[in-house]
Amino acid sequence: MNCHYKKDSYCSQVLASFNVDDWLMVTSPAGHLFDGLTWLLRSAQEWQVQSELNLGVNGYSTQVYAMDSVLLRARTLFEFFTGKGSNYCHARCLFGLTKQISKPDNFDVLNNELHKSSLHIQNRTETNQITGQDGSTQKDLNQMPPDIARIVLGLWKDFEKELQSTNSAHYDKAVKCREQAELDSIEVTNNIKARGTAYSSPKSLSITLTTLFSGTYNIYMNNEDFTQNSAELKNTLLLEAKRLSDIIDTFERSSDNHTAYYAYLKDPLINSGVLCDDILQGVHNDVVLLAMIGTRALLEDAINVHYLESKADETERMATAADWFRLSNHPKAYKNKLDDKSVAQRAKEAGKDTEALHDSEYADFCNYTHSTAQRSLLNTPSYRIVVANKAVVASLKAYTNIVTCVARILGEATPEKVTKAATRYLDKYRSSVTEATLPIIS
Repeated sequence: MNCHYKKDSYCSQVLASFNVDDWLMVTSPAGHLFDGLTWLLRSAQEWQVQSELNLGVNGYSTQVYAMDSVLLRARTLFEFFTGKGSNYCHARCLFGLTKQISKPDNFDVLNNELHKSSLHIQNRTETNQITGQDGSTQKDLNQMPPDIARIVLGLWKDFEKELQSTNSAHYDKAVKCREQAELDSIEVTNNIKARGTAYSSPKSLSITLTTLFSGTYNIYMNNEDFTQNSAELKNTLLLEAKRLSDIIDTFERSSDNHTAYYAYLKDPLINSGVLCDDILQGVHNDVVLLAMIGTRALLEDAINVHYLESKADETERMATAADWFRLSNHPKAYKNKLDDKSVAQRAKEAGKDTEALHDSEYADFCNYTHSTAQRSLLNTPSYRIVVANKAVVASLKAYTNIVTCVARILGEATPEKVTKAATRYLDKYRSSVTEATLPIIS
């Protein structure tokens, strides 16, 4: 075989040492071309999976990694199949093709964008719209990984045709490479459930992960997005709390018991809302211990409201409200006893979900008010930030419980805007904050 474009030594050396298995082997060690194609197709499929799952988990940016892999691999395969430059051997020379593989439609625009995005840092504020593989849809490059993968597959099939037309002995290997790469990409979708199981296995959870880069450990605390998202949910809940408070104000106070009862219903709406705001401010200003203590109190408020809801009727609720006034005004009363029941007893009577809240988050935050050893852990920056994040999310979850629970007691439907905002927020930070494991302090 001879080089079609030049006569200097590099291409001649490559051709002289050409071994097809170095390029088209599908088993280990994988051939160079098969490696490029199979990982490009897998990456494109991963991009598609992540786009559809739309997990929205900070720190889990798999879709971006997949996109970068597609762009870079496509750029190299485009160059190999369609290139004519003198820097290195291309497909026509290396495989002895009689014709140059043609560039696909709109290739120059796409290849220029790939070159700009994968090889150079440039101003990307103004991006070109690229025609998708369907020939009509205009897209940004970051929405193109599936289209790009299909375009590469089209070039590969053209490569197969050229090999076939020359009766090349390499044709069957090229077909096998494509078929195996397509099968490999299917495994990306097939293993989604297996990934979740593997992440949550005892073995995975017991591993202490290595942090490669040092610096200020600040995953969320004082992070602008986290702060804004938390404040937005808090403000949404406060507006709903005001709506419910205004409704309570319309009720007739026909007796002292009614007055006490309605005051008891308003107290968590208003004062727990103020406390929730204090917790968010405390975390933002790095006053973490006070935020932890406040979160414990807010969680107890949530337990108390659920306990009130569990009462059989308004008469029983008014009796509980009267005891709450007694506890509030009697200097020697045991403040943790309401209706002569401990927090744990009240949580149990309120139902399984409230009992679970008591045994998990409430118990965890109690450690920071009762344990000197636990408080000392807050002196470690990495630990302090994780638990501070947890305090923010736990306080907003507790306040959501309070507002929606009071609404049910009043017979009011919680607006869809409120429930959607809370669900969206709690889902977004569930794995990265609520379920995040605490750093191991050695």
